[in-house]
Order: sequence, then structure tokens, then C-alpha cells
Amino acid sequence: MTRRFPALSLRWLVASTAAATALLGACANRENPPSFVNYLRVLSVRATPPEVAPGGTTTLDALVVGTDKPLCVGWSFCAVKGPAEAGLGCLDPALEVELGVEATATFDADPALFQKALGALRGLAVPPAGAQAGSDAGGGDAGTSTGTPPAGLSFDLAKGIPLTIFYTARERLDGETCPTSGLALNHTPCGARSTCLQTYKTLTLSTSPKPNENPVLLGVMLGGVAWPEDVTPTLGPGQTLPIVPLWDKASQQTYTNTFGEVLTEALTFVWFTDRADYDKDRSTETNPARTISFKAPDAPLTSQPVDVWIVAIDGRGGNTWLHRRGLVQVGAKADPSPVCAASPNATGCQMK
Repeated sequence: MTRRFPALSLRWLVASTAAATALLGACANRENPPSFVNYLRVLSVRATPPEVAPGGTTTLDALVVGTDKPLCVGWSFCAVKGPAEAGLGCLDPALEVELGVEATATFDADPALFQKALGALRGLAVPPAGAQAGSDAGGGDAGTSTGTPPAGLSFDLAKGIPLTIFYTARERLDGETCPTSGLALNHTPCGARSTCLQTYKTLTLSTSPKPNENPVLLGVMLGGVAWPEDVTPTLGPGQTLPIVPLWDKASQQTYTNTFGEVLTEALTFVWFTDRADYDKDRSTETNPARTISFKAPDAPLTSQPVDVWIVAIDGRGGNTWLHRRGLVQVGAKADPSPVCAASPNATGCQMK
């Protein structure tokens, strides 16, 4: 059966991209804040690059955490996402493309598919390649038309058109063979929230001479010292330390917004962990530091790993992440420089 949903304006789609990076959290409360990972979570979906030209290619991957079980994953492309109540539903199934079931996927921005999507959005004959219609003014929905594109609907590739990647991650059942189709997996609603997640990532299709790129995270400092990826510091239960992201400021691009203002990207850092608490679960480039307090191992264990994840978001669809792992141990000395205790030659330790 063909599934069809009411047509949507591009203005609505742009507004919906706040969820595009899929920072899926539980309801905020003191026992389970959004930063705390205690079951399957998709913390972010990344496209590299996040903005492509017609005929271009982007690579897709996801930050999936909170489970040690093998996963079944699925990727698919939708030129125009359906309304929120449709879940991972496309405006028109003919606008969907299979992208596979591997940990990463590749999307080729086929110009022919894009032209087909424009026709579906406008309810008009497909315009010739390179044609533009509509304006940024107004807020009417795309739908029926008698020759004039709806207000609020723009096909200006220089300004960018949002496109949608669907993604499902679920724990594989014992003895199960995972589906071989990303489309099939994305069309199957999830059951238990703790074992299956479905989300989407919004890409930008654009002919901009300065397309958006993902921000670059260089590392993280713990207790005033750079924390290398290959160093596992030992931490005491209840120990509290400052933690600060390091990023390449050159990766923050300048761009022109819809009002013609020239701006520089402002980064937001979103913090996650499975055995600690943060004073706040987000920070910004102007105040990037947070404090982290490590929790005791689950009884009767005397030591247990602690994972820390940082997701950086540029506010325009670009994002990236990094991961570090420590070890919380009962009776461990609350060393103010646990990285140096684990690796005396780490950068900055000579000054401690």
C-alpha cells in the first residue's frame, strides 16, 4: 500500500532540523538527566560533509552507545520527510532510497531524484534543471497550486534545501539474522524504547561556494591536563574534576544567514556519560568548561569503566564527537591530575 502524507513547507522542514542531530535523551530529572547513559542511545548522527551539491557524496555514521549487544542498523534517504506523526515516513515512498545496513553509509545526491522531489513538493510539473521558484517570504504550505509556488517555499539551491536521512538502531535478538534492507528496518516501528531507536539526520543540498563542514574536536582536558584517547586514568568514587573540550577554532565557519547577516558559527557542546554526573549537560564556546563527578562502581564490584562522550554542534547541521574512557576504583587516591598518574609523559604533566 502506498503511504502518502500531507505536503509540507520547506519552512517547516527547516524548523524541524533542531532534532536533526538526534540528541535523544530521556526526560530530564535528577535520577536520569539527559547526560546519563544507562540504556541504548543514539547520541548523534553525522554526515561528512553535512552540506553537499547535486551530484556530490557524503558519508554517514552514528554515535550509538549504552549497550554491549550486537546491533541491527538501517539507513535510508528521504527527499522530503513526512509529518512528525508519520515517524520515519517519507512524503512519498517514491522519494526514498536504500542506503544499506552497515555501520556507515554513503549517500549520493542524485540530481534526478532532487528534481523529482521538487515536483512532489510543488504539486507542479518538474521544473527544468537549475530553475528556481518561490521566495523566502510568507509561510504557506506546499500543496496544490495552479502555477504559482506556495509562499514560503524556496528552491534556491544557493541557500540550501533540507534533505533527510533515516536511521534505525536496535539490539539484535538471540539467533536473529538482521534485515538486509535499511528501508525495511526503518519502515518497521520500534518496540521497546530501551532496545530500539529510530531517528533522522537533515542534510543540506546546496550549490553554495562555501558549503558547511563539521566542526573539529581536538581533544578534552581533565583536571587541567589533556586526556589522550589511549590513556585510561584511575578515578576515585565521588571525585570531582573540571573537564573542558578542545576544538579547532579554524573549523568555525563564517556564513550569511537568511537576513543577510554575516555570522560565525557558535559551537555547543553536549556532554554524556554512563558513570558520572555533570554540573550541566551542555556548554558553549564562551563557557566550555564543566565539572564531572564520578560515581562508585556497582556493588559488589570494586572497579568499573566510565565512559565520557562529547558531541559538538555548530547550529547549522554540522556536528562531531569524541570519546574517552576512565576507570573508577574503590579506594583510589583522588589524584588532582589522574591523567598524569596514568601517563606521566602526557602533554602538560611535566608542569604539574
